[in-house]
Amino acid sequence: MNNTPEMSLYQQALQFEQAGDFARAFNLFYECLSEAKQDRGDLLFHCGWCLEQDKERDVRQALSFYREAGEIAGDPVCRMNSLFRAGWLLMHLKEYAGAGELYLKAVRTPVEKGAEQLYTHAAYWLAVCLEVQGRQLEALEWFRKVQQLSPQLSLEARFREICCLNRIGAYAEALEVCRRFDEPAPPGMDEARYRELRELAEKERRILESCLAEEFF
Repeated sequence: MNNTPEMSLYQQALQFEQAGDFARAFNLFYECLSEAKQDRGDLLFHCGWCLEQDKERDVRQALSFYREAGEIAGDPVCRMNSLFRAGWLLMHLKEYAGAGELYLKAVRTPVEKGAEQLYTHAAYWLAVCLEVQGRQLEALEWFRKVQQLSPQLSLEARFREICCLNRIGAYAEALEVCRRFDEPAPPGMDEARYRELRELAEKERRILESCLAEEFF
């Protein structure tokens, strides 16, 4: 790291973080908490991020930093991002109810601009958490909202919509959604994932058409 005597602890911590030296960055960010020179929420977010990247650390400790940052950060984007990261960690611990609550707080954070992508990702994973908990109608509402907001996530959300509709027995509606999978891949979407989703939707379409024709449902 290119260090100078004039560089603040915070600037040093940022350099270590950017260089991928998360253990040293964490120690400096944590030390900054006692100086009260930076926004405490911003420092807590960085502490959580550094711990999250260090696989030898306790993820629960990172979660604690994110939770507090999500409550007190001066920058609303930092609050939203902190809540998103906390939800992400809980989701991967399979604590879907708690994760969903954090994602919901994230999407409810008032942000004027600059967080559109973060908002749509939080909304998508909120819907996933609701779906996993069996709250299909609520999940459907969020999956449909994501489709309106994000071309990059629209097909992912559309396929999840099909799954939710099947679970509540709305098979004819699910079939109509399957038939809307003929559009090209949105800009920036992984081509392999695009083909996979198209194939999954086509498989669901064939099953639904066959069963509805035979009045199997």
